[in-house]
Amino acid sequence: MLEIFRHDLNIDFVGKSKVAVGISVVVIALCLGSIAVRGFNWGVDFRGGILAQVRFDRDLSPAEVHEAASALWLGEVEAQNFEGSKREYLIRIDTRGKDEKSLAGGAAQQAFVDKFGAGTQIGKIEMVGPKVGAELIQKGALALLWSLVAMLLYIWFRFTLDFGMGAVWATFHDVMVMLGAFSLSRREINLPIVAALLTIVGFSMNDTIILFDRVRENLGRRRKADFGEIVNISVNETLSRTVLTSLTVLLSSIALFFFGGGVLRDFSFAMIVGVLTGTWSSIFIASPIAMWWRKRFGVPVKKA
Repeated sequence: MLEIFRHDLNIDFVGKSKVAVGISVVVIALCLGSIAVRGFNWGVDFRGGILAQVRFDRDLSPAEVHEAASALWLGEVEAQNFEGSKREYLIRIDTRGKDEKSLAGGAAQQAFVDKFGAGTQIGKIEMVGPKVGAELIQKGALALLWSLVAMLLYIWFRFTLDFGMGAVWATFHDVMVMLGAFSLSRREINLPIVAALLTIVGFSMNDTIILFDRVRENLGRRRKADFGEIVNISVNETLSRTVLTSLTVLLSSIALFFFGGGVLRDFSFAMIVGVLTGTWSSIFIASPIAMWWRKRFGVPVKKA
């Protein structure tokens, strides 16, 4: 395997774990604070409404588009430049409490044309009812919860409960940081973001399992060594693989962020945040939690 670090690398990751965990606690606190105060910018997929991609035949400011669209429908309307263009906008219209039938069947599209002129082009228009949006939020949360439970049971079976708790808490850390990043940046959360979230859960868990598998192998080879020493050796041995894998995904996500267009920008942002925090948690969160659980509850570790 290609290695970017020396094979005899000996970084004291365990010795730095308290500082690393402290940093993560501060970041998680900021994320929870943002989620509690600012909440999330739910997309049309979840809150219900109309999402229209509209291209005009003249330059318009966001304020002009917002004012004109608000005149069409009473209620909350958001107008956002699409890729910085002054002629192309994403318009979100909250349809809660309105007669959705009056907005269906092309009525919304015709309203844009009537308001802005025949030169107005509708790139796409999507409609989601509020009940469907609420169900999607519930199902998305349940999908995330059950994925964590299934992973805990798998690692408990494959290794032991202390490793399982370390992996699940590291994954929970990744999820909270990503959600906090979206809350702080006010980026929209929609179905593709849920897909990115579940992708990062799997990516982070896979990285953690590979590390724990090396820990278990070293426990069998170094029976007299301290558990913290075993963890340090294992992290150093798998560091090249961890960095190479994460760097590959990270570079791809960065390319999508800058060159993939507005549709993929939020998805790639989620992947960038997820890869960075997932790599961090696999090294600095999963192992310290497993060590603490093992010390606190005396869980025996299976030897390879």
